Amino acid sequence: MPSLLPVLVYPPLCAYAVWALWACSETNGLFPAIGKIVHGGSFPDGTPLIQKYTGHEGADVWFRTLVTFFFPVTWKSNDGTIEQVQNIFAGIIVGLAGMLADAYRPKSNFLLWWPSVWGLAFQLIGGGIILPIYSLVSAYFPPSGQPSAKAAAAIPYSILVGAILPAFISLAPGILPRDEHTHQIILAVWQPFPAYVSLVQALLVYTPLSAIVPKPKNVSKYLGNVFAALAVAAGALHFATSVYYRRDLWDMYVPLFGDIGFRDGAKNFLKWDHLCIHIALVGYAAAKGRSFWVAGLMPVIGPGALIGWWLAEAEYATEGKSLGSGVAGKGKKGKKDVAS
Repeated sequence: MPSLLPVLVYPPLCAYAVWALWACSETNGLFPAIGKIVHGGSFPDGTPLIQKYTGHEGADVWFRTLVTFFFPVTWKSNDGTIEQVQNIFAGIIVGLAGMLADAYRPKSNFLLWWPSVWGLAFQLIGGGIILPIYSLVSAYFPPSGQPSAKAAAAIPYSILVGAILPAFISLAPGILPRDEHTHQIILAVWQPFPAYVSLVQALLVYTPLSAIVPKPKNVSKYLGNVFAALAVAAGALHFATSVYYRRDLWDMYVPLFGDIGFRDGAKNFLKWDHLCIHIALVGYAAAKGRSFWVAGLMPVIGPGALIGWWLAEAEYATEGKSLGSGVAGKGKKGKKDVAS
């Protein structure tokens, strides 16, 4: 990879995302509205905002801010907004699985050892901003080698227990009914999910609990299959949502400008985040040399499926296989280091 390409691609993408997510949210009224609610103690409709979660003011401000943002787009939403949150989160889950794998590779820079920190930054700052930064770090300090069989085997269980289960509880208020107060508590408990993922991963790797997880004989094949399965799940969710809300696609995905207020501002943040993640992934494909044509499928299958596709592609490449060419591991053996 040309040494200058990542620095030419990722910083401009990050700067664009900062403008789209943060500058636009200031001018369209979202951030002022969040500040007013956090300090005023109630939503515009009069619903009280829970003030204390931990008793530590710094942590509680963090929780209140995120709950304030997520509450209007996950509570009594029937316009596809909550499904849009689910789509974005599906991509974060796939990316977090890739970060977990990179953190446990034998040749991994210390900046990549903290998937929970990167995940929390995604949640607090925005995936469109953080993804280019992570990609820049991994481009100049590429992780290589395969995780141990114990670490690889634990990844799908860590993702399932630490991320998917909390997200299902948080993002399905229609399936799991609750009142406004309970929903705020559930949203707050959900926020540190990257830490839950890392905790489960550590328990399944470094404690006797590791004995309950079957170990793969071929780590590359196993990880490739995990990423491919996550890609299929994320792609199916995105496609089904787009088909079901086909008449609302413009409202779901095209950002607005001007002073649009609180709930529409939160929706707009999600739209910009979705768009910036798309653009960052195109940059990733260009800089990493992945199958660039797959980016053309992004409107149909979504960014989460693309992340999973390219992660699986890298793992299968170590086995001398290409994605979709059959079961990895039965063909020509490739190099041991992962194609990062």
